Amino acid sequence: MQGTNSKKIPINRISSVEVKKPWITSSYIQISEIGANQNKSFTTGAYQAALDENSVLFQSSSDYEIAVKIIKIIETQMANES
Repeated sequence: MQGTNSKKIPINRISSVEVKKPWITSSYIQISEIGANQNKSFTTGAYQAALDENSVLFQSSSDYEIAVKIIKIIETQMANES
């Protein structure tokens, strides 16, 4: 995973997280913020995820495993916040 942009979203502002497993197209991890338009928050595919500022695209299975670990950490932190 590599990129040039960064954005910080506080744990208490995250409403949900999603990861798409690698298959034919690029995969992604996506974070949805509280108050964001839910129809716009989760995309319909890798192309839309590439345009979304709250998504990170990746292609390898090892990157997918890292994304799953990231989601588990985020979900644990979200549970601890509530």
